[in-house]
Amino acid sequence: MTTSTPDKVEQLVGGKKLLIAFGGSVLAAAGVGTVGYFVFHRLLGSGWGTTVPQIVTLQVYMVLLITFCLRFYPVTEPPIALRPSGAQHAIASVGIWIASVVAIVLFYFCLGSIFGSVSQVATQITAFATDAKRLQGQPTPAWIIAILRGCLIVPIFEEVFFRGVLLSWLRTRLNVHGAIYAMATLFALMHGSLVVAPYVFIFAVVAGYVRVRTGSTFNTIIMHSLNNVMLLYVGLRIFNGH
Repeated sequence: MTTSTPDKVEQLVGGKKLLIAFGGSVLAAAGVGTVGYFVFHRLLGSGWGTTVPQIVTLQVYMVLLITFCLRFYPVTEPPIALRPSGAQHAIASVGIWIASVVAIVLFYFCLGSIFGSVSQVATQITAFATDAKRLQGQPTPAWIIAILRGCLIVPIFEEVFFRGVLLSWLRTRLNVHGAIYAMATLFALMHGSLVVAPYVFIFAVVAGYVRVRTGSTFNTIIMHSLNNVMLLYVGLRIFNGH
């Protein structure tokens, strides 16, 4: 099945190919993660705090990313479409992300009776979605790995999977709007927090439309990375007390 994008007719992903890619990636990540845990735990011992879990988590995301990219090679073509689509699109995507953050803050402000004040929500979101609280007092290597993972590797993988492969498959079952909202719902459920869910859902909807409109996950990766950097910064400000 095909659909139009700004540049070309895009070939969409079939269910069988998605299932095989997902199953293979999960198995590979589980295997590498298990081996990595025992190897690094033996090499580094228990004196490195959360460094070993951070290394293993980074390994898992790297394997997931690599296996999906290999399965849907070349990555510059749909469904992954990891290619720049021009400076205008990139700049517009940043502006759209900023507008979405403002909309999200207003959403939580208007529903303060349910979620609490914006500052309370920010504390809960950054504690859940970043390592700002979990890594307090941990060694520098754990921080370096966590920042690399959370602000670069995770955004790339999640955009490749959710706004790339999964959205492409959903568009074989639903119209483009239904596919974007279904993808955003799954993305929110994956994060597993009622407080975080509205933030994640709104972001995923916006990123989904950017992906469809520009035909590129490069722009949504920029949005996602900036978003995670911002959340980490806010979390550090909150939990470091300055």
